Amino acid sequence: MRELLLGKNRILKHDPVYRLCRRGKILVESVILYVLYAGIYQLYRLDTGVREEISGWRLGRVYGLKCSAGGPDLYFMKTGNGICRINPCSHRQADVCFIFKSADQAFQVVTGQISVSDAYARHAFALSGDIGHAMSFARVVDRAELYLFPKIMTDRILKKQEKRQVPMMYVYLRILLGMFTGAYRTVL
Repeated sequence: MRELLLGKNRILKHDPVYRLCRRGKILVESVILYVLYAGIYQLYRLDTGVREEISGWRLGRVYGLKCSAGGPDLYFMKTGNGICRINPCSHRQADVCFIFKSADQAFQVVTGQISVSDAYARHAFALSGDIGHAMSFARVVDRAELYLFPKIMTDRILKKQEKRQVPMMYVYLRILLGMFTGAYRTVL
């Protein structure tokens, strides 16, 4: 039975449709991680809940989110004036990192099909670092999802919905403005 499953996986990896779908998922994950970082960056300035949570982090602590072994990743560090995006190759290991076991599972989470807590229950990711700091990071991501996803999606993936402090469209306009000014580029 094991040989049959291994043979099937080898065939799938060489199937052009499978490879195209995987590349498409990785592209979507890359875009969503970029927008997620931009949302957290802007919400640090606009939302008191995000600002309070991030202000409680130690300076220099590195947080990461990796979408499978060959997938995209997001690493950022707490600085004196918020957060800055960093290159994972040029810095030490992340203090807290969520590592998804497959691109499919990461795709479900980043596109809002399942919540982070559902992914945790399904053992979809591994966590490296302190669980308390990881929960703080997850709270920031949940708060960012409140602003980045429409209500129909947030009803399904968030346990409790808090009131937004600024309109969702204003956050998206700030994200677009930051894209054009280069606010989200990798610093280190």
